Amino acid sequence: MSVNFRKTFGWLLIFVGLFIIGWFLYTSFNIFTAKSELPSVFKLKEEVQQSYNFDFSGKDAGNGKIQEAMQDLIKEEINKSFPKEFLPRLFNLIAWSILSGIMIFGGAQISNLGIKLLRK
Repeated sequence: MSVNFRKTFGWLLIFVGLFIIGWFLYTSFNIFTAKSELPSVFKLKEEVQQSYNFDFSGKDAGNGKIQEAMQDLIKEEINKSFPKEFLPRLFNLIAWSILSGIMIFGGAQISNLGIKLLRK
């Protein structure tokens, strides 16, 4: 490999690596400051709300209807405590952070290859 080609390719790798790092840092900054939309990997599927009317005297008391009604009541209280989009948004932020970390690490490795080519 000629010296001129090696230096040119080394500089190209440095700039590509720095571009990848810069782009992901800029995009992450915009996402975490709510200037741009977060890519959606995880989505919440809609559930149909059901109304339960149980008679807790006699026949409904023994076959698990009370436990089922209590579970539904607990679900309703949890839904009131946390916004509907809390968990999908949290998981999407985590997924974006992992992807950004991997790409920034990859950009650093590409730039490092360019630096090694320039040193030879």
